[in-house]
Amino acid sequence: MEYYLSNLGLISENDWHDYVDNLKKNNFITIKSEEEAFKVLNKFLVNAIKVRVDNLDKFGLMFSGGLDCSIIAKVCQDLGKEFTCYTIGFEGAKDIIYAKKAAKLMDLKLKVKILDIDEFIKILLKTISILKSNNPVYTSIGCVSYASLEFAKANKEHVVLNGLGAEEIFCGYQRHLLGDSQAIHEESWRGLREMWEVDLERDYLISKNLGINVLTPFMDKDLIVNSMKIDPSLKINNGMKKIILRKYAEKLDIHREIAYRPKTAGQYGSKINDELKKLARRNNFNYVKEYLEYLIKN
Repeated sequence: MEYYLSNLGLISENDWHDYVDNLKKNNFITIKSEEEAFKVLNKFLVNAIKVRVDNLDKFGLMFSGGLDCSIIAKVCQDLGKEFTCYTIGFEGAKDIIYAKKAAKLMDLKLKVKILDIDEFIKILLKTISILKSNNPVYTSIGCVSYASLEFAKANKEHVVLNGLGAEEIFCGYQRHLLGDSQAIHEESWRGLREMWEVDLERDYLISKNLGINVLTPFMDKDLIVNSMKIDPSLKINNGMKKIILRKYAEKLDIHREIAYRPKTAGQYGSKINDELKKLARRNNFNYVKEYLEYLIKN
């Protein structure tokens, strides 16, 4: 069970804020070299994955063919674990193209589900019934999570890993391009603090509804604390995001094309965002938000 969960479920938003604030105390930028940063990843990232899969005979991995999930897959592979990667999306989606490519390059077991519009409508309605949100981004990401986890559950998975948290601690967002190292450091902590509202509640509600245990190794306490000591200039520079993680992927012998794939958010990589817009227009709504409000009420 992840530390932001308890026997009573997801911790409160205030408790999450207090938790992150406590992690931040006395956390300073002290790691200035790639060599030291690689040591952090070798110790804390590998261990974060290992402790989550050690006692599992089998499990699933939400897989887009991107950097974060490919690192998790490679570490699990090196640990000799049996697992299956799950990818969903509409025909021609980037995530499906890259997932197939990465699976072939890395010799991974991959299951792919091509969505059609009728199936997507069912996924959308189920997601809305769980989240009850008219926020297009929040809902479209929720649809990606629901579709992926439902697919894994249909294949008898009880535990699924994902790469949540990597963007925050390794500077994967556009907002991390602004400011000096200290400003980027503060922005990363702010992003972590806001994850309850942005990510944790959504994923908890969906996984609970489906009865699947979702594990998030990048959200590991020790990994967060120690990765946040790495100078942001090693993470983001000259427009390139998550640099140290990409270089680490190469050290793990992950193909460069996968290690340096530009970030594509799940709602875009799966083409779910595009299809949601089409549905809104088809139902005579100018904005997705209006369409979602209609679905919530009806």
